[in-house]
Amino acid sequence: MRNIHTIIFSMKNTEAKRINVFLGFFYIENKVKHYVSRKELSLSFNPSKEEINALFDIISENTNQSKTIPVYILNKSSIKTILDTRSQLFSFNYISVEKNIIGCLYCLEQNKHKDLDYFKENNHFNLYTNISVHYEKNERKKQTYFKISSFFSKEEATKNNKPFKVEKKGITHTKNDAQIILFNFVKNHINSLGLNLKNLYINNRYNDMNTYFPIKKHIKLKDIHNLKNLHFIYEKFKRPLIMDTEIKEMRIKMDNFLEEKSDSNKFTVIYTDGSSFENKYSAACLIENGNRKFEKVFSNKAKEEVKNNSNYSELVAIYTALDIVFKNNLLDKPLSFVLDSDFISINLRWIKEKRYDLVDKNLKKSSLFRKIYKMLNYFDFNYVLTTVKSHTNNNMDLYLKNKIVDEMANKALKS
Repeated sequence: MRNIHTIIFSMKNTEAKRINVFLGFFYIENKVKHYVSRKELSLSFNPSKEEINALFDIISENTNQSKTIPVYILNKSSIKTILDTRSQLFSFNYISVEKNIIGCLYCLEQNKHKDLDYFKENNHFNLYTNISVHYEKNERKKQTYFKISSFFSKEEATKNNKPFKVEKKGITHTKNDAQIILFNFVKNHINSLGLNLKNLYINNRYNDMNTYFPIKKHIKLKDIHNLKNLHFIYEKFKRPLIMDTEIKEMRIKMDNFLEEKSDSNKFTVIYTDGSSFENKYSAACLIENGNRKFEKVFSNKAKEEVKNNSNYSELVAIYTALDIVFKNNLLDKPLSFVLDSDFISINLRWIKEKRYDLVDKNLKKSSLFRKIYKMLNYFDFNYVLTTVKSHTNNNMDLYLKNKIVDEMANKALKS
């Protein structure tokens, strides 16, 4: 028979003059806690003998013990004061909030209790976030897989006990595109916990993209809500494994994501491409809005002040497309930009995230880029950016339309 342990956690409800008591029951196997049940009851501020006996009965029933019961309890818990007067029934193992938080949150979240918000707001926690990123290249189709585990103590992160929250996500984008996804992935994951954080430790040891994405440069203190101190560490924690079944699931989700972004019934879809050779450049765009379709392509001599005609031609295509969108009132749907330029895409994404500090320094000097920046920020509309790999054999509509604008730009360049 397993030895069942008990965690008791309580919250005062001053309006009702009651104490809400939460109990979690677990056993330990290979130094890992496994919760088997949870209970909840309410006590008055000065509980009667009957109320205390009811608490004792709940613990006895769930632990199969009738003798003096050892429980884990918070030092500052209001229930502790009450139970101290019944020492003949209970013996305590005092645990700090930091050590006992997973049990407390487990009890509260499973019961969907309103006191969970109060508990989160009135305690400051340390959080260890372990990032696992695997980047691979296969037949010109690049896959990036993310998985994040968060723990409330360094010991748990090292031993890889059951985490409080684990998230995973897959993406079929280029390296630069994956930067912004990882940025949002980390930021949104931590903010979704809704905790007041005293210290956040981000472990970047198992980030295979670290060469391309120096997360220390991108994630800032201001990006995380209610955070006092941000630390970046490189330690040997247990790496969150990304399973084959998860990879298959991620690939399916990514294909669905790409198909949706090319749906002209949901978006005004904008395909752009640019090309350059020696002192000439060309730009092409294809815009679809329901049954409406717009195309434009042209070529011109390169400007002497332009240092990178390849990037400039991509910007011309985007600017031209936006001009068509505004003149033909195509803002009835969110805009979906489909690009095959890693460099232009990531910088437009930093604009969308309002992280102008991360935009390329040379690009900031471009008057054309500044015009695009103003157009994207002046008008209040929604837009998404999707980067695809050019020159692939993928038959998805998104790739086929990208191939069309690529051929349009190349044909104009040769004419």
